[in-house]
Amino acid sequence: MKELVSRMREPRSFRAYLLRMLITRSLALMAVGACLLIGQAMAVNTTSSPVQQPEPLPHWTAADATAFPGCSPLTSWPKGVVAPPLVVHRFSDGSTVRMPFGPAWDANHDGTDANDVLVLGICS
Repeated sequence: MKELVSRMREPRSFRAYLLRMLITRSLALMAVGACLLIGQAMAVNTTSSPVQQPEPLPHWTAADATAFPGCSPLTSWPKGVVAPPLVVHRFSDGSTVRMPFGPAWDANHDGTDANDVLVLGICS
């Protein structure tokens, strides 16, 4: 035991100090490099699966105004008033048609998305 204690008290040579410093710093650098490489390998490649932008929703256009005379955009619909016929966009076939309020309401509230409609305008 005395030998160990006396060995620890002996001054170290420059070579021993340099070797000890280089080994510890090399191990630390390799550990950091390994963590960075593992992180890079686990990263998600964003170019392989681009995010698809959702299609914009249809809106009232000048073409709708000429196709449905006597109808106006949805913004002119007063709150709390049941409109007579509506101009709606059907998602099932992509068409824009005139539809009574009742069937449009039923289509949007029947629990399925297959026949939903988007109200674009109201007719007088």
